[in-house]
Amino acid sequence: MNKKKFIKILCSLDSIIASVVLIVLVAITLWSVFMRYFIQSPIRWTEEISLGLFVWAIFLGCSVAIRKNMHIAISFLVDFFPKKVQRVVDICVVIFSYVIFIVLFILGVQFSIQAMHKITPALRWPYTTIALAMPIGCIYMIMSLTVRQIRTKFGLIDDPSDEEETEHQKNNSKDV
Repeated sequence: MNKKKFIKILCSLDSIIASVVLIVLVAITLWSVFMRYFIQSPIRWTEEISLGLFVWAIFLGCSVAIRKNMHIAISFLVDFFPKKVQRVVDICVVIFSYVIFIVLFILGVQFSIQAMHKITPALRWPYTTIALAMPIGCIYMIMSLTVRQIRTKFGLIDDPSDEEETEHQKNNSKDV
């Protein structure tokens, strides 16, 4: 495997995992609904798996949204300010985001440790398998925010996972 391909996979690992998790989540949910309502034989463990996959998809999906700058932002008021004020607001938002992610990471680690002694009713798995999504997702969010800041502020890092998206955007802009 060449270096560029390895870096591309590494940069998009959270996206790949979140996509797989989401596909499995939908498949299990559809199967569960089919078994419950058409076969009249509900499967108890699908609810636990769905819950865990949903939590993992949320935290990993947030990291992808942050890296690709696709998260929700309300910039209506900020757009009226001068460029210098907008930059200050952007810096404050980034600092606040780091603080939130670090606090959530710490709380997630504490929650994961507490969850080690609790087990799921049907599968008898430790809740830590679900709770670890929070600290791991926060690590990915911190890394994604850092990568995005370096890319946008200094132009030093290109995200290889964005190459296909950039080509797609160029092709679409030609059509308009």
